[in-house]
Amino acid sequence: MDQTALELAGYLIERLERTPSDARILVGLAGVPAGGKSTLAGLIVTHANKLLQQPQFLGEESKAYGATAVAVGIDGWHLTRAQLDSLPDPQRAHKCRGSHWTFDALGYASFVATLRAPLPPPKAASSESQESAKLPLPVLTAPAWDHSVKDPIKDGITVRPTDRIVILEGLYAFFTMEPWVQAGEVLNERWLIDVDPDEATRRIILRHFKTGITQSIEEATLRAEGFDRATGRVVLGNSLQPTRRIRSINFSP
Repeated sequence: MDQTALELAGYLIERLERTPSDARILVGLAGVPAGGKSTLAGLIVTHANKLLQQPQFLGEESKAYGATAVAVGIDGWHLTRAQLDSLPDPQRAHKCRGSHWTFDALGYASFVATLRAPLPPPKAASSESQESAKLPLPVLTAPAWDHSVKDPIKDGITVRPTDRIVILEGLYAFFTMEPWVQAGEVLNERWLIDVDPDEATRRIILRHFKTGITQSIEEATLRAEGFDRATGRVVLGNSLQPTRRIRSINFSP
């Protein structure tokens, strides 16, 4: 996946060169559970930030000059366990955690909308702009998923004004149901990861057991082959048309 990530990072930087300097490129990265979304997003961001720091790669007049990249996981918008307890059927809510209705989808859509706000100028070209440049620049925060507590952590991710490439990775990155679709429709890129179903199941069985979601491999297998495969079918059957499909290769989770 590393070579694929490098090529995708280069593509995004080339696109950034054609993007107004006050705008971000928003990339949705979706796929079935354990498709490799967070792994690929992290690799792309790492490569993009390395390339953006190379003087020989960008000139000072480049529209990408001074830009950075960041990944934001949609898992941060999981409803907390306390919020699941307050739903009409708490037992079902906990059992189906990971379904589209167990997220704060409206909060996520609102966050994506804020990413579309015009950015401050990258350089101060006048005394007036230099004075305004001394003011604090708008920094956005997003919740982050914490496997250790099995709940999201508020303000766990920071999105700076320089973060002009934002990769939004998760099952429902461009889901067609409301209010998810409000976020999916404003993306510049919609990338879908294709993965062999058996490989995805293998990965998620190990993940469930290692992170304590299940207490045994047998329990993890039942959840992966039942709930998670069904969730994957819902995602694939209810996502906006992707602009690119990416083949996931085998790796150890």
